[in-house]
Amino acid sequence: EVDENRFKQVISALRQAIQEIPDLSQMQDNLLLEETPEGLRIQILDRTKLRMFTGKDATYTERGKHLIAIIASIIGPLPNRISITGHTDDWDKSVPESARMWEISGNRADAARVILAAFGVAKSRFARVVGKSDKQPVQAGVMKSERNNRVSILLMHRGQPAGTVGGSVGSTGGATAAKPKG
Repeated sequence: EVDENRFKQVISALRQAIQEIPDLSQMQDNLLLEETPEGLRIQILDRTKLRMFTGKDATYTERGKHLIAIIASIIGPLPNRISITGHTDDWDKSVPESARMWEISGNRADAARVILAAFGVAKSRFARVVGKSDKQPVQAGVMKSERNNRVSILLMHRGQPAGTVGGSVGSTGGATAAKPKG
């Protein structure tokens, strides 16, 4: 119950910050906030009109960095551990980067971790940083959607082991394990 109240405060604070900061007010559709059995999932979605990533890579736009910095300022003081998951959509195989979707999605998650840490989130709170490529679309079955290019920041319920975090977005489809590096 303590986590649920804390998560409601985080949701309220994030929505208020986005509405009050002129550069971010138009980014409301780039943010998806949902309470899950695992904790509070904060998803930063890419959109054609307001890009979070500079392209088919892991580099955040200035707006994307600003949004993650705001998230850090709100979740930084909390005790909850954090799991970060990077995602891509199903890129056309003619796009050279399509062969690197696993790597890029993992790098997106790690870049978010670096930004969160730079803005005050304690490094000890990061339980897991993983890439899922195109294996977990926002909407089940819709593989080619700009919204699938995203990063999910999960504030885990306290006491939940990192290994129990599946990273799903409400659908039962998709992989639950990251592709091993190396």
